[in-house]
Amino acid sequence: MKRRILFLIAAVACLTIAASLPAFADDMCTDVPGDVNNDGNVNILDADYLLQYLYSGGPAPVCPCQADLNGKPGINILDVSYLLNYLYGNGPAPVICTD
Repeated sequence: MKRRILFLIAAVACLTIAASLPAFADDMCTDVPGDVNNDGNVNILDADYLLQYLYSGGPAPVCPCQADLNGKPGINILDVSYLLNYLYGNGPAPVICTD
């Protein structure tokens, strides 16, 4: 019985702490150029997210600055190409947004 009570107290404490920790919310950007899906990493999932947004009605990037990869105005297929070239073709890194 004591173990169950201690377990419940520990579980409630963990949930309370976890709920108070900051997370990447919809209005928080990772400030990582190329992190289109805002998960803290730059990888193929960012290219997929951008393609879904551009051509399949997917959600817009939370941080448009992170999705404008080539530094030219607007988010378009050239940004996808730029990212894929960076990831798999030794192309230049995504540029830092100046907005």
